[in-house]
Amino acid sequence: MSAARAVVANDGRLADRIAQAIDRMIFGDFSDAEELSELTPELRQKFIQLLDAFAHRLKAAHDLGERDSTTGVLSRHSFRFAIAARFAESSAERTGVMFFCNVDGFKRFNDLLGTANADRLLAQIAMRIRFTVAAIGVIKSQWLVGRLWGDEIAFYIEDMDRAAAVRCARAIQSALSEPFFIHEEGIAATACIGMACRPNDGVGHDVLLRHAELAMRRAKLVGRGAVRLFDGSEQADAEAAVVLESSLDQALLHDQFHLVYQPQVEARDVGRVVGVEALLRWHHPERGPIGPEIFIPLAERRGLIGNIGRWVIAQALSASARWLRQGIACRMSVNLSPVELMRDDLVGHIHEWLTRTGVPPAMFEVEVTESTAFASGGQAGKRLAALRAMGVGVAMDDFGAGYSSLARLTEMPFDRLKIDRSLVEDILDREDRRMVLDCVVGLARTLGQQVVVEGVERSEQISLLSDMSCDLLQGYVISPPLKEDALLAWLHSRTTDRVARD
Repeated sequence: MSAARAVVANDGRLADRIAQAIDRMIFGDFSDAEELSELTPELRQKFIQLLDAFAHRLKAAHDLGERDSTTGVLSRHSFRFAIAARFAESSAERTGVMFFCNVDGFKRFNDLLGTANADRLLAQIAMRIRFTVAAIGVIKSQWLVGRLWGDEIAFYIEDMDRAAAVRCARAIQSALSEPFFIHEEGIAATACIGMACRPNDGVGHDVLLRHAELAMRRAKLVGRGAVRLFDGSEQADAEAAVVLESSLDQALLHDQFHLVYQPQVEARDVGRVVGVEALLRWHHPERGPIGPEIFIPLAERRGLIGNIGRWVIAQALSASARWLRQGIACRMSVNLSPVELMRDDLVGHIHEWLTRTGVPPAMFEVEVTESTAFASGGQAGKRLAALRAMGVGVAMDDFGAGYSSLARLTEMPFDRLKIDRSLVEDILDREDRRMVLDCVVGLARTLGQQVVVEGVERSEQISLLSDMSCDLLQGYVISPPLKEDALLAWLHSRTTDRVARD
């Protein structure tokens, strides 16, 4: 036993008084503790050092719990506690704005960059938000910012009105539009921001936070980097979504889903149709057509996307078999979600329906996004390799949307590379877009992959993309997605016109 411990052990009164001193002084100045004056100078100094080290560790542990370790902003619990305290101290009439920020496609960054690098990206995003808010003149005591879940960052600014809130959100979007650098590699990232204003959109902090989140989710429907103020309609939408979500259970049973097909043509001969992409549509008996951007996330959340995906594969191959019997040989492409690609029975299900319908494997293709293809520690890649071994084609979908890696093209033998519409929508006016596409086409050609460009909306794009050696084109300028009967009529008319011209 050390001398210091012996003194305290032999004097219970002194031990109690030192314990009280610890309680009182843990974040204060230890040298002022009168209890320690009863110790010898040597023991007193030892106790001061001991308490100093203990307080340092305790404060570090306190800060770790209070601050999010990735972004440095308040943790979820600390943010909620702090915002509740702030609201309790202010009047219900005091103005303020709750912001709810969600990074677009953050799971994609996680899959492509890895968790550690995705966390670095999130930290940079949080830092830009903080710097931007400070730059527009908001003082530190006027606002609170915290990380809620994953890629969700919320912040509340006092004494701000709706117009100032929109200007603030726009300033943040402008700051986020500049590239982020991870290991010297530039990355483009965007975020959607929803806002709710006090007191008009709610007085309590929980209500404001929920309304800001609803506004953010509505902004997501507009597209990447969107901003929206809560206006009350979001609440009705949220309630309708609950009803709609429950309706999904019956959609398959009552034949409410159907497929439409968008043709793919040769770039150098747009009269030659070589394939179609099958796209899922839902016609609700009461609400009418429901867009996939609405019902697909609902199906994923409800755990129905696997069964829906199996239905799509069966229907698409059945349609392909009908067309083959009519002498129409078009490659059929279907999209696979991450959930579908992780199913152990995926390869077997596709093999079963190829066998049932008699469709040659070479006439069938699956499309997966880059993040889906490289997810789950290589399991997705193994299933795609198994499909290719059967003769089924594999295409990388939406290449160029957000963060895409050219290096990934060499890691898996895709048959086709589908260029996202975002890369070609302004290709006629922007030389940098043409340079990027030219680079992608050159690499794909070296790897033996065909290049499919989707989202072709203008006739002038066709000749340019053909000159750039793109292989296949898909878009509304060629044909919108069509139901089966309309597609067959469209194909027949093009064949008739082609024969007449020849």
